[in-house]
Amino acid sequence: MRHWTQQTGGMILGTVLALGVLGCPGSAPEEEHSAITATLEANGITLASGWAISTMKGPHSSLEVVLMGLAPNTSYELRVGGHLVTSFMSDSAGNAFGLFSETGSLFEGLLEYDVRGQDLSISTGGQNVLNAVMSGVGEPATITVDERTQLQKVDPATAGKARTRFRIDPDGRHRFDVELQGLAVPGTYTIFVDGTVRGTVDVPASFGETEFANPTDDPGELLLDFDPRGAVVDIALGSTVVFSGPMEAQVPGMNTCTFSESESQLPLVAASPGDNAKIRVRTREDCDEDVRVQVETAAGGSFDFVVDGIVRGVITTVFDPTKGQFVGELEFDSDPDEIDELLLDFDIVGALVEIIDQASGAVAFASTGFDPGTGGGSCGFEETTDLLLATAAAPAASGDARFRQRVDCQQDFRVQIEDLAVGNYDLIVGGVLRGVIAVAADPSTPGATQGEIEFDTEPNSPGEVLLDFDPRGLDVAIEDAAGVVVLTSTVSGTPPPGGPPAVCTADEAELPLLDTSVIPGAKGKARFRVRDDCDQDFRVEIENLPAGGYDLYVGGTFRGAIIVAFNASTGEFEGQIEFDTNPDNPGEVLLDFDPRGETIEVRTGTSAVLQRDFPL
Repeated sequence: MRHWTQQTGGMILGTVLALGVLGCPGSAPEEEHSAITATLEANGITLASGWAISTMKGPHSSLEVVLMGLAPNTSYELRVGGHLVTSFMSDSAGNAFGLFSETGSLFEGLLEYDVRGQDLSISTGGQNVLNAVMSGVGEPATITVDERTQLQKVDPATAGKARTRFRIDPDGRHRFDVELQGLAVPGTYTIFVDGTVRGTVDVPASFGETEFANPTDDPGELLLDFDPRGAVVDIALGSTVVFSGPMEAQVPGMNTCTFSESESQLPLVAASPGDNAKIRVRTREDCDEDVRVQVETAAGGSFDFVVDGIVRGVITTVFDPTKGQFVGELEFDSDPDEIDELLLDFDIVGALVEIIDQASGAVAFASTGFDPGTGGGSCGFEETTDLLLATAAAPAASGDARFRQRVDCQQDFRVQIEDLAVGNYDLIVGGVLRGVIAVAADPSTPGATQGEIEFDTEPNSPGEVLLDFDPRGLDVAIEDAAGVVVLTSTVSGTPPPGGPPAVCTADEAELPLLDTSVIPGAKGKARFRVRDDCDQDFRVEIENLPAGGYDLYVGGTFRGAIIVAFNASTGEFEGQIEFDTNPDNPGEVLLDFDPRGETIEVRTGTSAVLQRDFPL
């Protein structure tokens, strides 16, 4: 989970205030570029003014904030998306200048955040003085934007490039261009924006371009009556998507992240044995983050969820007959898009996290420094070391086998052997060859030899081997090249029913479904997710369709019906279906198929209303 660095002071260098650093690990692709200049709007009470300039291009990203007309020698706060970035002092003339860059300096803080689409505000004494939305809904009329992206090839063997560009000019004119270059197959290519057909690109030879504008001033331009920023753009030839990607410059660490997910149990404090509370922390590929808190108790009740002394929400439990307990949850998201999600505007990593029973006022669960993946854990810590016994074939040999289970359920198993002739030895566990231990001279002890092998359910150090078996209770034997056993033992402990906990690499893919024009305006999206405990879920959402039932087909097989109804809270006709390999929420359906690599179709009768070939 990304961290905000907060400065409590500022350093004025003449009239220059060093506000911080825009972190940008790695570099964006050469074609990716974003430039935004926004005038900061005053609240009408002060005469302050200013502007902010955001530039994102590979390793040369920066953010400038220029402020004038502030109260002299006064403390102010800079916030982005509601997050406190830094506090600073205006100079004696009421001016301040802030520069964020990926290089930084000794006196600059670190800002790991994409400012696009966020409200940038300057406040003092809890009152906003200046603010501007940095591109998107609510942006100032004087904003200028230049966003350039290169779409990715669905098939790496595809020839050519697909580029998109969105601009807001100083005169307020909006423009959106799609350019195809170097294509080997001529034809008419369809432009989808978030699954909706917006136009076509004619490629008579290897090049073609379509331009949208609002207002239009060229007979060849199409009216730009939609906003492509942040939307997925697909370029298709016939029914085959050739290029795909978001209409937003990709900046590693800012809006391009490695998907990760971890779930941890909070330690019991005053709760009853059998009660539990767990927190799931997730970072998506677009760097959005969410935190879900779940409580299960035998007695039920309402609980305050408190982070560093601040109540962030109330968890109200209801009885779940499938679990035989009272269950409740809260979910926070840095970009909430579901009705029950709350804004994630705090950092839970390293925080004091408490769940307090409202009825008694007692702390039921707590973690003094929450760490995703550990945070109290969901397994009991266990460690055993068993000596290996020498046989008559090598009476001077020795060694040990250590098994360890950590509180986050990760396991490691290490076997060390000493005082054997230099060479390779087979490690046999439970009658199965598990690896080879190379014995060499021990550099720390003249005349001695040693060797070892280490297994881990999540190997992340050089030489570690994946632990895909549970050694507890199994016989261990070390054999020389002739197959003679030289050391032997039995690993202590008993594996739990069902074997060791499964470990997978968390991953997530979400894409819009493409409108076939059978019902114009239909929209939908499909999401497939693998969690780190190897559970999987698959969800299809649809909207802008008449009320009624629609059939979901995956790979030509009927998988369920989606009921579309009017949602009064959103004012839309919408519906969804969700599958899970371990369904534990009302309405979830068992996921007993793999949608990856298959065609997803939402049908009415025999006609597909929405469809897409889901990636592997």
